[in-house]
Amino acid sequence: MQTWDSTTRTLTLTLQAYEDNIVEGDEHFTLIFQDSDNTSRSQEQRFTVTANLPRVTLSGVTTMEEGATIFVNVSLSEAATSECRVKVRARRADGSVWGSTAVIASGKTAGKAPVTHNDDSVWQENGWYDMP
Repeated sequence: MQTWDSTTRTLTLTLQAYEDNIVEGDEHFTLIFQDSDNTSRSQEQRFTVTANLPRVTLSGVTTMEEGATIFVNVSLSEAATSECRVKVRARRADGSVWGSTAVIASGKTAGKAPVTHNDDSVWQENGWYDMP
């Protein structure tokens, strides 16, 4: 992804790296900048890639009654090495977004994210509000 800020004349390039399961000392890429007069300059950048994170699986009921609380089961493919927080977000049919967090203790593989349907209230990122 690239963005250009004409005020500061700054070009920002965002590159996403993925683990390829090949053991190497490091990874690198080279950027080549070429001006309109064909003057070019290159910049090499070295970086490391974090090993694959555990897979996350969500399960539980898919519908809920007004005023009810449900729990979304959050499971990791391997035990957490330290306390782990997994943010769970979903979009309702009306487009509103709710969110909750499951806390998974160190050494465990599962936790629960509580979700409350609060009498026509909808959870948004900025807090609760009542639907008209």
